[in-house]
Amino acid sequence: MNTGFGDTAWRYGPLATPFYEIDKLVGTSFGDVEFYADRLRNVSGPVLEPAVGTGRILIPLLEQGHCSCGTSFAKRDHDPDCGVPGLGQPPPTAGASTRDSRTRSAQTGRTNIARHATPRGIMRVSHTLLTSLFTVTAMGTLSVSSIATAADRPQDLRGSHSEPDSGTARKVRRDLDLLTRSGAVGAQVKVTEGDRTWLARSGGAQKTGTPVPSEGQFRVGSTTKMFTSVVLLQLVGEGKVSLDGPISRYLPSGLVPQGDKITVRMALQHTSGLHDVARDLPQGEEFIRHRFRHYDMTDQVRRAAAKPADFPPGTDYGYSNTNYLVAGLIIERVTGHSYATEVRNRVIAPLGMRHTVVPVDSSVIPGPHAHGYMGQTDISALNPSLAGPAGEIVSTPGDMDKLLTALTSGKLLRPAQWKEMNHTVATKEPGAGYGLGLKVRELSCGRTAIGHTGGIPGYATLAFTTRDGKQRVVLSANLADWPADEAIGKPIDKVLNDALCG
Repeated sequence: MNTGFGDTAWRYGPLATPFYEIDKLVGTSFGDVEFYADRLRNVSGPVLEPAVGTGRILIPLLEQGHCSCGTSFAKRDHDPDCGVPGLGQPPPTAGASTRDSRTRSAQTGRTNIARHATPRGIMRVSHTLLTSLFTVTAMGTLSVSSIATAADRPQDLRGSHSEPDSGTARKVRRDLDLLTRSGAVGAQVKVTEGDRTWLARSGGAQKTGTPVPSEGQFRVGSTTKMFTSVVLLQLVGEGKVSLDGPISRYLPSGLVPQGDKITVRMALQHTSGLHDVARDLPQGEEFIRHRFRHYDMTDQVRRAAAKPADFPPGTDYGYSNTNYLVAGLIIERVTGHSYATEVRNRVIAPLGMRHTVVPVDSSVIPGPHAHGYMGQTDISALNPSLAGPAGEIVSTPGDMDKLLTALTSGKLLRPAQWKEMNHTVATKEPGAGYGLGLKVRELSCGRTAIGHTGGIPGYATLAFTTRDGKQRVVLSANLADWPADEAIGKPIDKVLNDALCG
């Protein structure tokens, strides 16, 4: 494949087939465009060939779809009534299948890309879906003070347009401004104080200073673990899984050599001692180059389990993403369905989390979103299979708030399983414990916060509630670099404490 952008384009060879047309994309990295062309090349083989001198990229029209928004990209990106095939619920064309877009992509290997009909019958690919957000490397943190704006005054969501001016809101606004001066490009937060819920934002969606979209989507990182744990605990409640049974009972023989000594509880509670697969991910420029590769969950577990254990099973606490890949595999072996299907059917759909997706191999964030970076590279798009059941979900503040409410109100788990989820072991962080996919934090005001934090290249997240569910907070920060500047830790902790303590 040609590795330069220049005037090189990809055209569909000898077949008489409609085309996608991508004009030269200002501000879009070639790596992102190359990904789509490369995947199509893998599907079509020699049919795809470079076309030099066209000044555009042509991609074959793989699927038909309908969009009533004409050629206005901006309107399409923000109008929920405008269907985007594979990214929403578009009206199907005559004879078009309504199968789940993920299933279709898995079966055909085809990439879903939003497009618009033009008078010439050529479909234009939206610029916004080819600019991305994901990476994993250590680079110098960039200053974002030039684009960090004062936090928007919170929007009161009680039904009136009055802006709250409570002490809590003022504190959280200051915390957000500090966050955008400490390594975040932008941030959004949703806070519930009793019967009042409000939103606040600071900084930008991109380094150009575009405002963070209100209720925009983001990669939730390790808060995905709450979803995975809930599904596995539901299976425990149904008598299909034993918390204190060995993981070897549910996994392929020999996959985890010490599987007979590691229980399901140990995996969910990070006391298994398993090597953390995240330590072995590519870093820096290597990660940027390969951020669209697929990771096989079973292979990841096999490789991690072959490494020396951090400690004997059950003797210590050590956070390891491998544990939640194991949990995902157990879900699949017990149910006969993918972990993603079970999460959708058991959590996302019942709670009406309309803007939450388990992307599996889909690299794009489908809705309006802020962008995260690694150095100068926009890393919003990546193949999230590298995180899988440990950190791949995409959601919004509103949807994550639904999850918190459902957990504390008993909508998701039976009392016995909810009690198990809250049973903690000590961690190395003062005033903190870890349950089964649930972090427990003691706050300065004496209240207890339960929920999870999340970090994935481009984003930092937290979602916490008090035990009675009356105070809740969901924060997403789109980062200026990855690994993130350690300075973001203090303002993130302050958002949690100030939002729930008042």
